[in-house]
Amino acid sequence: ILSLLSTLKDTGALLAIEPALKKTTRDLHALRDGLLEAMQCRVIAPCTHSKSCPCLETKSDWCHESRRILLPPRCRKLAEATRLRRSNLKWSYLCLTRPDGLRKTNFNDTWRVVSEPMKQKGRHEVFLCGEPGRYRAVLPDKERSADNAALRDLDRGLITQIQHSEVVRDRLKLNRSSTVR
Repeated sequence: ILSLLSTLKDTGALLAIEPALKKTTRDLHALRDGLLEAMQCRVIAPCTHSKSCPCLETKSDWCHESRRILLPPRCRKLAEATRLRRSNLKWSYLCLTRPDGLRKTNFNDTWRVVSEPMKQKGRHEVFLCGEPGRYRAVLPDKERSADNAALRDLDRGLITQIQHSEVVRDRLKLNRSSTVR
């Protein structure tokens, strides 16, 4: 990776993709952290921060993308015969530049959605990752407003800005005055 990064031009980027397997994705997270710690690169996606990856704090977490797909008929038959995924595509990725490469965007109050939406009785929840860490965002139904309604439409991989929320233990609590863009 270091040799590939060194060949990039100022506006170049290196993209690493893997099939969202737990072990290899966690290895990708560790590689990211090591490169950042050694100041060998800048992460431009998918992360909105350059702190250590919160998924590495526990052995059961890994960050990946997932999209629903409709396979063409021949691929669907092959997937059925091999018992592979037939309804969604999963992957993990890391997009890097040289440390002096592309300009960093300001990601204050910015979060990346790292889970599917979780509809619980009386509230809506989704995991978010950002500069402060990885949190479960919680919006009680009684606190819904026009300003925070967008939380209900967030899906894995999207980037959002949330203002006027409160971190309480491992939760990012939203209220009526919270704004979600």
